[in-house]
Amino acid sequence: MKNLLRALQLDSRFAYAHTLCGHEYVALEDYENGIKCYQNALEVDERHYYSWNGLGFVYLRQDKFEFSEHHFRKAYLINQHSSIIMCYLGMALYSLKRNEEAVEKIEQAILADKTNPLPAYQKANILLSLEICDEALKHLEQMPKVI
Repeated sequence: MKNLLRALQLDSRFAYAHTLCGHEYVALEDYENGIKCYQNALEVDERHYYSWNGLGFVYLRQDKFEFSEHHFRKAYLINQHSSIIMCYLGMALYSLKRNEEAVEKIEQAILADKTNPLPAYQKANILLSLEICDEALKHLEQMPKVI
């Protein structure tokens, strides 16, 4: 954090440094400062999808699912190739009880990066919650191995 703050002293218009500060605050569960950092990054560069994603993650953790979906969609519109963004957008949609859309977005995330285990795991969780246990188990068994 000390080095990131120093980087911002040297260049307050360095959006990525603001975003990384936001990630550090969020990791410490200091969501208020994390949000401020992400917003600072977006003031510098409104297309900085890492910050849109960070805000979506904070709001997902705070159970503010409409806000979460909005921010993940903004990130997705900027970077439509990120399986992480697709997966988190799917999680937000699922939290909003939009199960069909959620599964579609998570399946898109699985196809975007077959080596990322998060979307397959989240799809299995959704299927399990919908009591589609056999298919959930199938997805868990096909998950990429993480070493």
